[in-house]
Amino acid sequence: MGQGISCDCLEQAITGEDKEFMLRVETLRKGQKFMRSSFLGMMGQREVFLTLTEDNSRVQWKANKTTFSSEEIGEIDMTTIKTVKLSGISNMQFIGGEGDKSGVVFEVSSEDPKTRDLWVIALNEIIQDWASHPDKKPRSQISAAGTSNKNEYFSKRQEEIKEREAAAKEMKKKYLTGGMKYTAIAMANRQS
Repeated sequence: MGQGISCDCLEQAITGEDKEFMLRVETLRKGQKFMRSSFLGMMGQREVFLTLTEDNSRVQWKANKTTFSSEEIGEIDMTTIKTVKLSGISNMQFIGGEGDKSGVVFEVSSEDPKTRDLWVIALNEIIQDWASHPDKKPRSQISAAGTSNKNEYFSKRQEEIKEREAAAKEMKKKYLTGGMKYTAIAMANRQS
C-alpha cells in the first residue's frame, strides 16, 4: 500500500514525444537561474530564480536581496499568457493580455540560449495543450501572498471586480426597463 504501480503496458502507452515533454516540464519545475533588468535597465541586471508550479498554472520567481534592492517574489499566471517568445540572443518574453491590452508581461535573459529555448518550448507546449484541451486549463490561482508587489495584485483584482460588475449590469439591463410589469409577473409566478 502506498507504493506506485508500474506497468510496462502503461509505459508503452506514453509516446516518445510525451516523454520528452514530461522531461522538459520536470526540468522547469526544478527551476533555473535567469537575469532580469532592474529599475528599467538603469541598475543593470538582477539574478532571478524561476520555477514552474506542479499544476503548470504559474511560474514563480524570486530575486534575492542586493545592496540596492530588497528581496522580491512574484508569480506569472500562465493561464493569462498567450505565448512565450524568443527575444534577442538569450532573452525570453511572456506575452499576455487580451486584444489591445496585450504586451510583454515579464522578460528575462538566460546565460545560454539552450536553457532559454528549453523554457520557451515547454511553456508554449503547455499553452498549446490548454488551447486544444480547454478542460485541462487550470483556474487562475494568483494570490497576494505570492507576490512582493501587493499594489499590482490588488489593482488586477479591482479590474476583475469591475469587469464582473459590468457583466452583471448588462444581464440586469433587460429587467430594469420594465418596472412594475416584471414585479407583477414575478409575484404572480410566486403564488402558483
